[in-house]
Amino acid sequence: ISYIIVLIISSFLNVLAIEIPILSLAYIPLLWFYFAQGTKRCHDRDNSGLFQIIPFYLFWMFFADGQEGMNSFGPNPKGIN
Repeated sequence: ISYIIVLIISSFLNVLAIEIPILSLAYIPLLWFYFAQGTKRCHDRDNSGLFQIIPFYLFWMFFADGQEGMNSFGPNPKGIN
């Protein structure tokens, strides 16, 4: 869902930034949000947030389940024990 939100907002920013160039700065919080969500997903898999910069790891995050029970970053957010 977060990826869809980023795509929608970025498409609006692309159109608006052509007319008002200062709106290009709005990409900074948008990228922050995107990488924060990716880090949360990496932590759900019990990996460091830096794993999201590995090529094609994004696909693994999309389709793989989180670790069951507790991991080094906390409990499973789905409550699967």
